[in-house]
Amino acid sequence: PEAYLRHVPDDAFDADGCLKEGQLKDLVTVLAHAFSGWVETILRSRALLAEDSAHAAQAKKKEAELAG
Repeated sequence: PEAYLRHVPDDAFDADGCLKEGQLKDLVTVLAHAFSGWVETILRSRALLAEDSAHAAQAKKKEAELAG
């Protein structure tokens, strides 16, 4: 995911380079939270896939033991 912000004026930032309070900061905050949620979803999905793969390997091993 990505977002493009066009025509952001210099006065949207304070002397330290941080966004000042206002609509732009609110928008960037919403986008950052959405990105964080997306990353968490990807990480959970990967963990579930790895767990499922491990269970499948164990089941296959048990089947082979019972057949053999």
